[in-house]
Amino acid sequence: MSAVDFFSDPRPAFREADPPALTPEEEQAVERFWLEALERQPAFFDGPAVACLGIERELPDRLTVVWVRSSYRYRVLRKVAGASWRPASLFATVLQPVCGGGLVVGRGLPGLDTV
Repeated sequence: MSAVDFFSDPRPAFREADPPALTPEEEQAVERFWLEALERQPAFFDGPAVACLGIERELPDRLTVVWVRSSYRYRVLRKVAGASWRPASLFATVLQPVCGGGLVVGRGLPGLDTV
């Protein structure tokens, strides 16, 4: 896919997947980063979140968004060096239906993701 793709089918599919398994070291890093974040901002809430595992073109003109259930604390994996999984946000992806029944897909640059 390029930076902007046009799809004639404006109904993306959404497929839930299992979250990737983390190593014990990654789990410890998540806990450590989360506790540090709570020290800086005690009002942080580790509520439910959705993370994007990927966007696939399963059919020639249909997009499938693969997602997992998560919580906010796992966003810190983006800052863990060598982490096996760096959760991507769904909010950084734009799916915009257009006149005539098409779909415009815009995605943020990977370097713009922050925790």
